[in-house]
Amino acid sequence: MLTLQCSCYGTNHFWGEQETSHDEGYGTCPSCSKMQLQKANDILDDVIILIESKLQAEKLKIFSNRTLESKRNFAISAIDKGLITYSFN
Repeated sequence: MLTLQCSCYGTNHFWGEQETSHDEGYGTCPSCSKMQLQKANDILDDVIILIESKLQAEKLKIFSNRTLESKRNFAISAIDKGLITYSFN
């Protein structure tokens, strides 16, 4: 374990493991990791609403019975395949 600076703020020091995706001495603190995960889930939830708005009643009923995790995985798959695009405003 090392003392790292948060790559989001630079001043937030925390104990963690150096990841290859960060410069030496930097990482993502637990608080920022949680915030980034929530932001990603919010985006996926917006995509789910878009998908649901495009489905016919029979398909919507089937889709609605999926778990939230399954819906999010479907949304990720649709984005990966280029079926849906998402832009940040």
